[in-house]
Amino acid sequence: MPKAQPAGAFSHVELISKDPAKSVKFYEKVFGWKFDDMGEGYMFFTPPALPTGGLRGPQKGESPGSLSYIQVKDVDKTLKDAQGAGAVILVPKTEIPNFGHYAVFLAPGDVPQAIFQS
Repeated sequence: MPKAQPAGAFSHVELISKDPAKSVKFYEKVFGWKFDDMGEGYMFFTPPALPTGGLRGPQKGESPGSLSYIQVKDVDKTLKDAQGAGAVILVPKTEIPNFGHYAVFLAPGDVPQAIFQS
């Protein structure tokens, strides 16, 4: 899972693929990345430099692409600040057992953005 970064730094990126198995093979072959199966369709990878990453299939209503995570000190406060600045919450604060919490919002300009608190 993401290595703790200073608040405001990118700490993790997820690649969202319509065919995760093919994507894993591609990234292994082209970039030499190694993947660890975390279960439930989530593959964790550590590239040569931060941020870390994950690869998964799209969730309901989600398109393939990528989703970056910004490290925060307090998910609740950041969500409140984001809403106050015009963001729409897509995924409320959610626990990742033994790792921390995350949330996803749509920032002004329709930019999907995730946040992570370890």
